[in-house]
Amino acid sequence: MRRTRSSVLFLFYFFSALVLLQKNLWAQTDKASPAALQEIIDQQDPMSVSKKNNPYLRVIKALDGNSVLLSDGLKIRLIGYDAPDAYDKKINQRYAEMFGIHPQNFRTFARQSAEYLNQMTGGKSVVVHIDRYNTVRQHRDEDSRLLAYLYADGVFVNAEMVRQGYGFVSRTDTFQYQTLFLRYEKQAKETRRGIWS
Repeated sequence: MRRTRSSVLFLFYFFSALVLLQKNLWAQTDKASPAALQEIIDQQDPMSVSKKNNPYLRVIKALDGNSVLLSDGLKIRLIGYDAPDAYDKKINQRYAEMFGIHPQNFRTFARQSAEYLNQMTGGKSVVVHIDRYNTVRQHRDEDSRLLAYLYADGVFVNAEMVRQGYGFVSRTDTFQYQTLFLRYEKQAKETRRGIWS
């Protein structure tokens, strides 16, 4: 009897501590300065590091077809797909050869991709997820942007960009949803959406 009571008390205190820790994390993100929020984001792998209506995690604008700027100055590069680049002819040429797309079309597709990403995320609160399978340089790309998944208005933004043909699956990233993204890319090609038109 005494052992059962001790076990119940232990479980009660254990779960109470977990609840308090979770509440403390949300309190930190709600009141955090941009620098403190960045530190919290860096520590949370692969947990969600945000919640809806967090004023620090609102998208200001899309920077291009696969990255956004948050209101705290943090730049997010959406993991799992690449989008045409408006200015980098070498990258566009490489992708044109890889996918059989005329390189002159990439500038138009780059603009369309950025516009669609901005339409999906611009001015909205987003949920940011870090991918546990991606271990590249502490979840950063070569430009120090955080590699992450975005959810806006309940939509998985990374996947939707590929599904609508505004990007193609990254061949350099290692990420959790690679199979799903490849299926969406194939569907976009077959239905000739976006860059595949």
